[in-house]
Amino acid sequence: MDELREVFVSRAYESDASNQLLKLFQARFCEFDDGRASERVVRRVFLGEETERPERLHDMPTPLLTWNVDRPG
Repeated sequence: MDELREVFVSRAYESDASNQLLKLFQARFCEFDDGRASERVVRRVFLGEETERPERLHDMPTPLLTWNVDRPG
């Protein structure tokens, strides 16, 4: 909690490094996030309509680094 509080107090989330991390997160987890996902689900599931495939909004994500599970500590 102290670390999170410090991020907000210092406004570290406004840094170039934070912006780069946000772009990586968006590329990995929000590639089709156009604000219309719920609408597409309702149209497809409840109304039986064919829906358009969303366009990719971000560049392809870079591979995540993996943890070495054999590493002590």
